[in-house]
Amino acid sequence: MALALVVSAACSGGPSPGATGATGAGATAEPAQKPPTKLASSSGASKKEATRHGRRTDHGRAERQSRPKGWFGAACGIGETLLRRTLRGDWPGRGPDLSLVSHRGNPFGDFTFSTTHSGPWNFLQRVPLLMYGPGFIRPQGNLRTGREVTLADVVPTLASLMDTPAPPTAVGRPVRSALLPRDRRSKDLRLIVTVVWDGGGSNVLQRWNGSWPFLASLAKRGTFVTNATVGSSPSVTPAVHATLGTGAWPRRHGIVNITQRDNGYLTGSFESLSPKHLEAETLADVWDRRTANRAKIGLVAKDGLHLGMMGHGAYLPGGDHDVAAITGAGDAPWSPGTNELWYRLPDYLLSVPGVEAAAASLDRDDGKLDGQWMGHGLPGDFVADPGFNKTPVETLHQTKISKVLLANEGFGEDRVTDMFFTNYKDIDYMGHAYNFFRPEVRETITYADAELRELVRFVNAQVGEKRWVLVLTADHGQAPLPQAVGDWPIDVQELTNDLGRFAGQPAAELVEHVKQTGVWLDRNLLGSARIDLREVANFLVGYTIEDNAGDSAVPRAYRDRLGERIFDAVMPSSELRRALKCAGAASPG
Repeated sequence: MALALVVSAACSGGPSPGATGATGAGATAEPAQKPPTKLASSSGASKKEATRHGRRTDHGRAERQSRPKGWFGAACGIGETLLRRTLRGDWPGRGPDLSLVSHRGNPFGDFTFSTTHSGPWNFLQRVPLLMYGPGFIRPQGNLRTGREVTLADVVPTLASLMDTPAPPTAVGRPVRSALLPRDRRSKDLRLIVTVVWDGGGSNVLQRWNGSWPFLASLAKRGTFVTNATVGSSPSVTPAVHATLGTGAWPRRHGIVNITQRDNGYLTGSFESLSPKHLEAETLADVWDRRTANRAKIGLVAKDGLHLGMMGHGAYLPGGDHDVAAITGAGDAPWSPGTNELWYRLPDYLLSVPGVEAAAASLDRDDGKLDGQWMGHGLPGDFVADPGFNKTPVETLHQTKISKVLLANEGFGEDRVTDMFFTNYKDIDYMGHAYNFFRPEVRETITYADAELRELVRFVNAQVGEKRWVLVLTADHGQAPLPQAVGDWPIDVQELTNDLGRFAGQPAAELVEHVKQTGVWLDRNLLGSARIDLREVANFLVGYTIEDNAGDSAVPRAYRDRLGERIFDAVMPSSELRRALKCAGAASPG
């Protein structure tokens, strides 16, 4: 058999100022935590006078947008596509109590920083899906299929190439029209490499079309599926990577968000680099066991949120300590770490040289030798802002780490198919730091494309040009600044305080966590106030720009829209299936 290379794009998010304690959809991944404790999303209820519903009149009179007939009527009205994606992304008891679908994709943040990217809308859901590989993939260029194609279809497609069953919980289907007929297919599949361009969704690549010439050249020589989507919401790093690895939706694999509930408490989905919340087997898990652990399995990625695309390592019976080099988890900047209970980190990866050379290259490339890249400090503000790069140094350095690992471990050396996974995080980070319309994102895509060329060259030399397949996809697009498209940036602090006022409870105790697509609430406090989730949903579905503005000044462009509702739908997550049925769909698919 031959080599298969898979490229994807995903995101965990960047920091979201304007939300004290509350975590908006653009928040960075939480670091490894102490034993789970209940989290609060605000510092307490506001001292500002307000009515029970949080409405204010100091912005002047504005005609209120017609109120929907309760939360259920609003949910039925948004259509089955958005509801289906939302239901696929929920695991009861782990996901939010209330699922949110904001109006037109209104982001969380403010007018200076709103780059959240989580939700069911098409502009965030559409992703590139490239498959390339002589001897395996049809060289047909663009392909628009007659059915829904999602990231859940990647695992069954690769399983078909490997001639092995997909994991039992997989719901996706092989994209057979991308594959050569079985009788014309190579019989020597030695390696599958999954590469993730984090944050590299379709709208980002289209915005900077021409900045990824090598990827474009591969698309012409392979199959590029033009109607692919993520398929589930929220579109965040851990959930989507787990779908990419298992072929299942979050409602089956159990990873629903960056932060989620565990036995009533909020915790990180991959806290302490542990896969314990991943409830479904990945393709790598199944294949490793089927080959009696002879297959080599490895990962190089920024943080533990990417572990779901590889799998459990030794956590599951019959598994072994697969290599997991997490570059943001080491004892020193740019030095990888891992969880040695379930994974392995070879010593030779602890000091791979090249960070300084990568920084020097960036310094030269912007035309001025000043210790900066496009006006930003090098090597990447890593020490000052750990875990959140502001330059693409890691993009350049990470390929070196991957090459060292592949060579030293002997990936692709025998006829047992090996699997390697890597995530390039910087496209996403630059989008959060500067917004994807800025040239910093363009330049980062250019660097990622050059590194893809180098990685493919290396794998061709090590394994053989006709022994590999490339699949490129993404977990989400990115959002422009709200004022550029007329969206309202939702003030999470104000929303949190208004929820507390509505329920007559301290906001910091009632609202445990807030994300772009959901709210986690303290059910005990709701019960003591004799308010059920449907009442809270009814309150939020009528929540307007005027309500959320609070005492803040409203920009002129929004002053005739004060009565506009912020959310198109707010639903108790336990009612998602009923809402989907109302919208006309029989099942989430």
